[in-house]
Amino acid sequence: MNAQLTWRKEMTTKIDGIGKRASFKIDTVFNYIFNAIDLDSLRESYRLQDGKKAVGIDEVTKKMYGQHLERN
Repeated sequence: MNAQLTWRKEMTTKIDGIGKRASFKIDTVFNYIFNAIDLDSLRESYRLQDGKKAVGIDEVTKKMYGQHLERN
């Protein structure tokens, strides 16, 4: 398995785990989930977004957001 697929599986597993726990134990309080998200996951999430969708209420397009991706 290549590094990118391994990373995706690990990232998905962390986020899925949080979602499953929230579904089955509705009284669970999540105080810190930042460890499940990192810069690589945010970059990948941005890359996977469909740039042809309508802009949001802030009127920022994917292209505009990407111009300052690291700052955003």
